[in-house]
Amino acid sequence: MVASLARVYGMEHLDTILDAVQDTFETALTHWRYHGPPEHPRAWLSRVARNKLINALKRTSRYSHVDEMEIQLQGVSATDPDPVLTDEESTDGQIQLLVACCH
Repeated sequence: MVASLARVYGMEHLDTILDAVQDTFETALTHWRYHGPPEHPRAWLSRVARNKLINALKRTSRYSHVDEMEIQLQGVSATDPDPVLTDEESTDGQIQLLVACCH
C-alpha cells in the first residue's frame, strides 16, 4: 500500500503516506471489531488509505494538484484492490520504495 501511494503521490510525501497507512490500519482495527471485515478488505484498506492521504495533503496545502488526481480516481471501483497499479507496477513500486528507503 505504501509503495502504491508513493508511486502515485510521490516519494517526497513518504512521511505523510506512512502516517496515512498507519492511521488506516488503526481505523480498520477499530471499525472491523464492531462491524466485521468488509467483503473486499484489501480494496477497503486501499480506499481508506488514499482518502486519508488526500485529506492530509489538502490540509498541508503543499500538494496543489490533489483535487485533480482525486477527480481522476473517483471513477475507480471501490472493490478494485489496487486500482492504480498492475501487479508488475506494484512490484516495481515496492522495489523503488525499498531502494529509496535504503539511501
